[in-house]
Amino acid sequence: MSNEFQRPVSVDFAPRGSVCEWCGKPAERQLTAIGGSYHNESGVFLPPLR
Repeated sequence: MSNEFQRPVSVDFAPRGSVCEWCGKPAERQLTAIGGSYHNESGVFLPPLR
Protein backbone atom coordinates (compact mmCIF):
# COMPACT_ATOMS: atom_id res chain seq x y z
CA MET A 1 0.00 0.00 0.00
CA SER A 2 1.30 3.45 -0.88
CA ASN A 3 0.01 6.69 0.60
CA GLU A 4 1.26 10.12 1.70
CA PHE A 5 1.95 8.91 5.26
CA GLN A 6 4.72 6.63 4.00
CA ARG A 7 6.66 9.46 2.31
CA PRO A 8 9.97 10.61 3.83
CA VAL A 9 10.11 13.93 5.67
CA SER A 10 12.93 16.31 6.52
CA VAL A 11 13.10 17.33 10.20
CA ASP A 12 14.73 20.70 10.96
CA PHE A 13 14.67 23.34 13.66
CA ALA A 14 11.66 25.65 13.27
CA PRO A 15 12.39 29.23 12.18
CA ARG A 16 12.50 31.73 15.05
CA GLY A 17 9.03 33.02 15.91
CA SER A 18 7.17 29.98 14.50
CA VAL A 19 4.23 28.55 16.41
CA CYS A 20 3.01 24.95 16.57
CA GLU A 21 0.21 24.28 14.08
CA TRP A 22 -1.53 22.01 16.61
CA CYS A 23 -1.40 23.98 19.88
CA GLY A 24 -0.14 27.51 19.09
CA LYS A 25 2.88 27.33 21.45
CA PRO A 26 6.38 28.23 20.17
CA ALA A 27 7.43 25.55 17.65
CA GLU A 28 10.65 23.56 17.94
CA ARG A 29 10.67 21.45 14.74
CA GLN A 30 9.79 21.99 11.09
CA LEU A 31 8.68 18.97 9.07
CA THR A 32 8.95 19.15 5.26
CA ALA A 33 7.45 16.51 2.95
CA ILE A 34 9.81 15.01 0.36
CA GLY A 35 8.23 13.72 -2.84
CA GLY A 36 4.60 12.99 -3.63
CA SER A 37 1.81 15.48 -4.14
CA TYR A 38 2.81 17.48 -1.02
CA HIS A 39 6.51 17.84 -1.97
CA ASN A 40 8.16 20.82 -0.22
CA GLU A 41 5.10 21.64 1.89
CA SER A 42 6.02 22.04 5.52
CA GLY A 43 4.60 22.59 8.97
CA VAL A 44 6.03 23.53 12.34
CA PHE A 45 5.31 21.58 15.52
CA LEU A 46 6.31 20.86 19.08
CA PRO A 47 8.00 17.52 19.66
CA PRO A 48 5.76 14.80 21.18
CA LEU A 49 5.66 14.62 24.98
CA ARG A 50 7.69 11.78 26.45
